[in-house]
Amino acid sequence: ELAKGKEELQELIEEGEERLKAIEQAKKASIPYPELLIYAQSLSTFTSAPPNTSDLNLPGQQLPLFFPPYPNEEKMRRGHLNVEAPLGTLGETHSVGRAAPTTVSPKIDFNQYMGANPYRQDRGAPQPQFFDLDLDLNPDL
Repeated sequence: ELAKGKEELQELIEEGEERLKAIEQAKKASIPYPELLIYAQSLSTFTSAPPNTSDLNLPGQQLPLFFPPYPNEEKMRRGHLNVEAPLGTLGETHSVGRAAPTTVSPKIDFNQYMGANPYRQDRGAPQPQFFDLDLDLNPDL
């Protein structure tokens, strides 16, 4: 019975040592909070660029005179605060922690996916609204 108790205590000690190692690794890999806040602020209110902006990823585009308040597509696809290689397009896979292989993504014709655009009325018909705002929590009353 004494040996069993000793084994249980030894397991607890080993688990504690593993946790201490994990804490030290987390402290070494921590990100300075000002950098994290700047990154979060740049991503906080946008999911895509406004419809009238040009694609800065195309060759020959001039760099803007200001830092846009929204991230571009490539920046959204990068991980670990925009320091890793960009992720691939939908369907492409690669191992985590290893740089993505440099593959040429197929060209996509975005005109066929264009929906209603309030700034460009010639870009497709508006989608029908099917959302019904029903906030009745007790429909049987």
